[in-house]
Amino acid sequence: MSKHKVLSWISNVCFVAGFVIPFVASGFVGMSLYKRPGITILNAVLWIAGLILSYLSHLEEKKYPAATPAWIRVASFITGTPATIVFLGLIWGYIYYPTMQTSAFVTWVNVPLILSLFVCGIMINKSHWLHIIKHPAVVGYTVLLRWVVPAAIAYVLGHLILSRFMPQPAGNILSIGMLVLATTPTGPASNTMTLISRGELALSVSVTAINNIIAPFLQPILLTILGASFVGHIDSSSIFKELMEIALAPVIIGSIVGGYFPEQIKKIRPALGAIAVICLTFIMLANISKGSGTLLKQLWILPWMLGACAVQAMGCLTAGFYLSKYLGFTMKERVAATFNVAVENASLATVVAINHFGVLAALPAVFYGKLQHVFGIGVFVRKFQNMPELMEEEEPVAKPEPELANVR
Repeated sequence: MSKHKVLSWISNVCFVAGFVIPFVASGFVGMSLYKRPGITILNAVLWIAGLILSYLSHLEEKKYPAATPAWIRVASFITGTPATIVFLGLIWGYIYYPTMQTSAFVTWVNVPLILSLFVCGIMINKSHWLHIIKHPAVVGYTVLLRWVVPAAIAYVLGHLILSRFMPQPAGNILSIGMLVLATTPTGPASNTMTLISRGELALSVSVTAINNIIAPFLQPILLTILGASFVGHIDSSSIFKELMEIALAPVIIGSIVGGYFPEQIKKIRPALGAIAVICLTFIMLANISKGSGTLLKQLWILPWMLGACAVQAMGCLTAGFYLSKYLGFTMKERVAATFNVAVENASLATVVAINHFGVLAALPAVFYGKLQHVFGIGVFVRKFQNMPELMEEEEPVAKPEPELANVR
């Protein structure tokens, strides 16, 4: 066994032990950060050791040139292991939710969300806006699929399963949570999946940009039309105002900054992905801590949510791939459409759901945020990477840049 695999294996043991020990000590229900300080310190020590070992494993595997600056190595490590780092934040928020749910992480959760969307905006450059102008039909059809398919599937799931077979009001609250998720703009992770699948990256980034711009206008309307049957009155104006502040403005400003200072941005690009991962970690820590108390008291929700989110994810991915075929897309464009239809900005959906419909409504976004990666990467990316027609076009595809492999 190679050295980097040994280090990786030991680091995983540290991560697992760091979770199991405090979770068992809390009686499997979570506890205050200060209830058993010795356990908390042991948890932190194990996870820090795990991160150090994981970083050393990363260095062994990548074999960076000696001249590579330390900050680039660290940034590359964070960007290359987003699942591990985000998972640690999520578990910390879950175990110590009685303390975390009243901490600054929750009070100021919009700050890392805005920063992550600002980073997303920086990634949008002039070439992506030009792509929209040169290919309006393909971009327009992809945007249309993005807003119709997920909302339709979520609406059907809500009426046929969640609100019908689950006790009320939980069924209706989870149903509106599914709609909030489905009407949230495309997540930046769609660009990453498109890139590693050898799809049309320019189309993916262009559609992501448009979806973030029109989301403040479309999401309140769709929620009002489709969600009224679940929760009655919806304050669409409040949702519109919030989305303008925390979603649209950061993307627009980021895009302007990236356009005016391309050379300066290019110099710090390796750090952008790391910033996005850290922001996502804080967002998930805050959101899971607010929802853990509710989830632990209603564990019967778990199988329902897993089932509904799995259907949503596979339904959107499949529809994006096959419907785009009948619209005349090339295979590379179909790859981009697949992920842009299905991959949600689960972090933004979680914040909107909590602020307007309560903690329970945020659970679909929390579960879907993980499942969209499981099905997107585990099923569809693998499928695309083995397609001969995409392999033949591998040469023109740019090498993945670290900052793209960052967020959900």
